[in-house]
Amino acid sequence: MTTPHSPPSNEKRNFYALFFDVFFFGTALSIIDPSTTIPAFVGHLTQETWLIGLASAAFYTLWLAPQLLAARPISRSQTRKPWVLWPGLLARLLFFSLAALIVWIGPNHPQLLLWSFLITCMIARMIEGVVATAWSDLLGSSLQARSRSRVLGYAQVLQGPFIAIAALTIVPFVLSRYTFPYNFALLFAISGLLMIAGWLSLIQVQERPPQHPLQLPPLKEYPRYLLQIIQKDPPFGRFLVVRLLFDIANGASIFYTVYALKVLRLPSSDILGQFVLLLIAGRVFAALTLTPLIERWRQRFGIWAGLTFLSLHLLCAIAATFSPMPYALTLLSFATFLRGSERCTWSLGFFGWVIDHAPDNQRPLYIGLANLATAFGQLSPLLAGFLLLFLSYPSLFALSLALTLCAFFLSRRLP
Repeated sequence: MTTPHSPPSNEKRNFYALFFDVFFFGTALSIIDPSTTIPAFVGHLTQETWLIGLASAAFYTLWLAPQLLAARPISRSQTRKPWVLWPGLLARLLFFSLAALIVWIGPNHPQLLLWSFLITCMIARMIEGVVATAWSDLLGSSLQARSRSRVLGYAQVLQGPFIAIAALTIVPFVLSRYTFPYNFALLFAISGLLMIAGWLSLIQVQERPPQHPLQLPPLKEYPRYLLQIIQKDPPFGRFLVVRLLFDIANGASIFYTVYALKVLRLPSSDILGQFVLLLIAGRVFAALTLTPLIERWRQRFGIWAGLTFLSLHLLCAIAATFSPMPYALTLLSFATFLRGSERCTWSLGFFGWVIDHAPDNQRPLYIGLANLATAFGQLSPLLAGFLLLFLSYPSLFALSLALTLCAFFLSRRLP
């Protein structure tokens, strides 16, 4: 639905500015990964498992939660860059300040350190959620579709070896070399510096001439206005259902590692490093192969690729549950590789489709609605864990595969 426009004269400049922001920011998040580093840090401070889970879940949900509300003032403003730069700088400085906060409080006041960390981190992520809405619109308005795909794809290719180095060498070395909590403080300092480097790159973006701000109804009529967007745009409504089914089906995939550890009884030292490398290799493979194909066949192809990867790694997981060792481990390893490839399509396929499809003046609203569906999808690991109380692993993986096939059927008519 986006009206094509001639390439701006600053296309190359914007490409590199946004490319290096994606690279630096993505690498920074890999160092303070919400599924590994943050739960490990919180686990040193409390034995309450719900707090450990809250820290990881809040990292995602608090990033997604404010986006639909932020879309309203962003859509009414003429420019997006100020929304990206100044709140973005504040959020990234907050992440960097976590290092100083940890050193200042030290190890002798665990409760104070725990709650100071959680509150600071949550505030930073909420601010980042506001920034993400404006950043997505800035990406859409500053680059042509082909350049957008290359930013999102090739930045992941470049991130691959750096993330591997961080996950397998830097993080283990820092955690073993220094005592708690100063080891984690160093990780947050490194991550914060990388985020600030990305922000310095963002300064170089030259925004297109100011657009006319969108006229929106009063706040009390805002929910009805959002529903009308979905009603008047059936392809977008279909996309939201596809994305929700995709995320729900994906919730079962976090149990591949659990199955290997608890059912196959493999030692964590043997598989965790291997699975990390396979995830990274899968992402790099998908980014290299899909980016030129998406340039030719557009983001719909990226969505189909994501659903294909998801179907294949669920099939491998199902086969693994009926296979003896070492074939079960081989199948789970291949499933993990495909899972890495599927994760690459989150940005190349689903995110890129929304950016391309949305009208220029309504793009923040479309982004907010799409991420609302993603926020509900973040509950899928919790749902999968609950279902495992009543289902076997093969049954859970088969149910997820059925949901994926439903999403495939609906996605056939996406433009």
